[in-house]
Amino acid sequence: MKSEKVNWLIAKYDREESLHLKQSTFTERKIFRPVTHLAVNDPVQISSSGEIPYFADTMHDGLFSYIVEQQMNGFTESEKKELEFILKNIWKFTSEMGRGVLPTGALARAFYHARLIEKTLPNSGCFLEVGPGSGYLTLLLALRGKHVICTDVTKSLYIYQEVLFNHFGVVDDDEDEEPFNRRTSIKIASPFNSAIGRVTHIPWWVFKNFDETINGEELSVEAVICNHAICEMHPLSLRHLCYISNKLKIPKIFAEGLGCPHQGEITAINDTLSDFGFKLTPILEQTRNVRWVGSGVFIWEGEGLPETSSKKESSRGGGGEKEAARTGFEDSLDSCSG
Repeated sequence: MKSEKVNWLIAKYDREESLHLKQSTFTERKIFRPVTHLAVNDPVQISSSGEIPYFADTMHDGLFSYIVEQQMNGFTESEKKELEFILKNIWKFTSEMGRGVLPTGALARAFYHARLIEKTLPNSGCFLEVGPGSGYLTLLLALRGKHVICTDVTKSLYIYQEVLFNHFGVVDDDEDEEPFNRRTSIKIASPFNSAIGRVTHIPWWVFKNFDETINGEELSVEAVICNHAICEMHPLSLRHLCYISNKLKIPKIFAEGLGCPHQGEITAINDTLSDFGFKLTPILEQTRNVRWVGSGVFIWEGEGLPETSSKKESSRGGGGEKEAARTGFEDSLDSCSG
């Protein structure tokens, strides 16, 4: 994507977001706001194509060796080929924007997440990823033939993701004219085999009223992916995610790390998920300090919306506070970390 097109994309996003903010309620504005990024002074705005390289390696800069050596025990040969292919292409388009970047840390994290997903959610073909960061896990899953629907409330990251997916994908001209109202998918083909995956990239105002179809195709999403973000969501944002998950009948929510508890403690997060019928399953693996930073792998499985929660299933209804007693969340953590 050329610099001129990126600048057009940014201006288009600003116009669309302004329009949809005017049509949003007070509560919706709270739900679709990057509260934690703003609280810790992360850059959430982007005004020109020259800023694109800044968002290529967010949050994981300097962590490549730790992730590869301590968490992954090295790359497989096929992963090395994928890594080289992705790095070359990211260097190419970030160089065209003014500064070449090799996002090794963020990419290593994406490969680690992909391994965990393959192990815990085998044979799953369609995912909803909320908060993809720089977008590399979405890209990697698509290169392996998966369909990933993804959304992000942070403008700077959303724009970077759009540039990334367009660089690797095949976008028809008629789809490209209205990128922020897209209900069709970007096709992404693997250079190593015949796999053709898809990315359906939707802004928050489309996710706000997301339904069971995309361009007439009925969705069968097999899991939500929400890494390093659940504890960083506004409580109403988490409730909206649960509402959408139930609406689409998504059976599982996967998270490698819950993020820092800026918006909610881990027990409160689990209580909200329980309100919507999601129960924590045994955790695949844990790292240290789980009580403080929510490290490790978490999977919640849906059991259907409890009748007691039926009146407050939609986060946009302004719902009341949870009154039920705590679930056995801490017990689950203790049994899995011991």
